[in-house]
Amino acid sequence: GEAAINCQELEAQVLKACASAVKACGVSSDAGPVELRPLGSNAFGINGSTIAADESVNFVVVAPLSVEITEYLKALKSILRSDFGAEVVWPTSTDGPLAAPGLQFQLQGTETQLLLTQDIPMLPQPTGLALVQNTTGYLAYEATMAILAAVPSQTLFRQLLRCIRLWAKNRGVYGHAQDFGFFGGMAWAICCARACQTCKLDELGAVITHFFSYLSGWNWQQPLRLISYSQDPEEPWVFNAPEKRSSMVVALPVGKHVNMTSHASETAMKLTQKELERGARITSLVLSGKAQWRDLFSEAKFFDRHKHFIEFNFLASTLEVLQPWMAWGREHLKGLPVLFEDLRTCNITARALPQWIAYKDAEWPHARAVFVAVRVMSKPQKTETD
Repeated sequence: GEAAINCQELEAQVLKACASAVKACGVSSDAGPVELRPLGSNAFGINGSTIAADESVNFVVVAPLSVEITEYLKALKSILRSDFGAEVVWPTSTDGPLAAPGLQFQLQGTETQLLLTQDIPMLPQPTGLALVQNTTGYLAYEATMAILAAVPSQTLFRQLLRCIRLWAKNRGVYGHAQDFGFFGGMAWAICCARACQTCKLDELGAVITHFFSYLSGWNWQQPLRLISYSQDPEEPWVFNAPEKRSSMVVALPVGKHVNMTSHASETAMKLTQKELERGARITSLVLSGKAQWRDLFSEAKFFDRHKHFIEFNFLASTLEVLQPWMAWGREHLKGLPVLFEDLRTCNITARALPQWIAYKDAEWPHARAVFVAVRVMSKPQKTETD
């Protein structure tokens, strides 16, 4: 396979590009240095010191207040291409309420996401009802640091998160940017942190077992929060209008009433609960010697279990065209699960696979497909759960 990329080298190049973009905007050096901070799996230490060829890396750049966001992004896009050889540059697709201005690009063969934020003084505490987009990148960084500070062992947390990310992707319940209403990376990280906080054992197998036992038994009438979260756990949760369909609330450990599952669909949540229950059964069997760990991580047979599909194809001549095309599709497909849930009176149920599958097309060099399995039931059903 391709050689792994050194994290520090990549970070140094991104920081240099960000600083160059500030200068290109005519901002004085008196405005202060440009700060670059890790996000996501990069900040949680999932990648380690190197990045595998099939992994992505995330950063947030804290730009001076004197920089105009639109102008800065335009300058940064140009510099990444001309001075650093970035192959493709396109707008970001971020995780639920943490939507922020930024860019995604291929640098040294690695998919890199860079969010842009500004540290605006005297802003009130961010809430789920009032998030300022120019600051949500910083909020994501603060949440990451809060999670790491809250767990008893960061090493054990990282190991658990690696395992749960793999399990969720293999079982079809990991939604990048909350695709089709499934938990994204931050929501799963919060769940892992809560499991680490409530587990008295320090062996990975025991913590994985506790994760599934704890989450499958959680009363989802209550938001799932970190124990160290300062907000009063008895305080009623305040929902945004789109969140009223969400049956599983995972609270961001910073701000107030910031729900990391704000786009959750009823179907996705029931599928997630079913997979958590399956995980609890299998880990219990592993402890008794009646199952193996590989059974837990086995891939869900999505295409074998369903007969009828709706296929969405995204075709383009270049990656530079494909990526914004996919970003547009991702945004507009968010409402698809709700539309199918509204068709339950017609005895139609649907289950989306939250993956963008690459394939070869005879005419177009770049192609991705998204699949939604559809069933016509003989009797009215509440939702698709398999």
